[in-house]
Amino acid sequence: MGIATTGAISALAGCVGGNGGSGNSSGNSSGSGATTISGSQVNAFGERPDFDRQKLYIPIRSEANIDKVEVRDANKQMWGTYNVEDGEGTAEFTVIKEGGDGYKKYPYGRYEVYAVKNGTRVDAVDFEMQPRFEVTEVISAEGGELRVKLENTGNAPAVVTGARLYKQGTNPGESDGWSVGVYEGYEREIVQPGATTTVPVLPFGFGQVYAEGTDEVTPQSTSEGVCAGETRTAVVDYRLFGNIHSGPQLTLQLGGGRSELDRPGIGCKSVSIQSKSGGASSPSNATNSTTSS
Repeated sequence: MGIATTGAISALAGCVGGNGGSGNSSGNSSGSGATTISGSQVNAFGERPDFDRQKLYIPIRSEANIDKVEVRDANKQMWGTYNVEDGEGTAEFTVIKEGGDGYKKYPYGRYEVYAVKNGTRVDAVDFEMQPRFEVTEVISAEGGELRVKLENTGNAPAVVTGARLYKQGTNPGESDGWSVGVYEGYEREIVQPGATTTVPVLPFGFGQVYAEGTDEVTPQSTSEGVCAGETRTAVVDYRLFGNIHSGPQLTLQLGGGRSELDRPGIGCKSVSIQSKSGGASSPSNATNSTTSS
């Protein structure tokens, strides 16, 4: 899925000092030998930038014969440079890096891309990198387990490192109820724009709802049966790059009859979203948690 660009930057303001660098890199490079111009001299960039897992690919026109591509991030810092070989048609950058404690978050927002030829910036475009997630489905599984499906409706990838679903009115601690650490089979996943991921969760704060031998077999309304269409209200949170983001409030509809519970959860064979308040969430550059795994 490509990223929509907003065209050439009309004024390439600010001269960047330094003697430049060699090789291809993405990170907090501190300088560049390029001078600045007003407007564009060549049409250097091709189709829209695109992603493949951790990589960003920026198409360039080989006939532009440029030397280098520079990228500034949403904080106006030099984010990466790519030295272009003769006839090369794509500049490649690593957006999501791996470290000793997990994947590293990149700055969200608008990025500026410059084509450099003979030390002069000859063309520029800008585009936005902003993941945006929406809870699209809750799926019931055996033993009281649920699965939450998250869709990235934004225009940049992000790493989902966990999710949790808890009863409205519950105040879980920062470390309570997360799927990672509970389900060894769940792997942290890089979710591309337009893609989905399904995260297993244990319903938190419900107790043994409808479990054998508990006092919660009585439905909320005397006109309803057990697991026969009654509703419960829940909240979904999720982690991106380890940081907590609050999702929507869900009205869950319970059905299908009772099922066995082997842990705290909701003992109904069918759990689905009847309605939700709050839609997609656009994470900001601020962090809610210091956890990065």
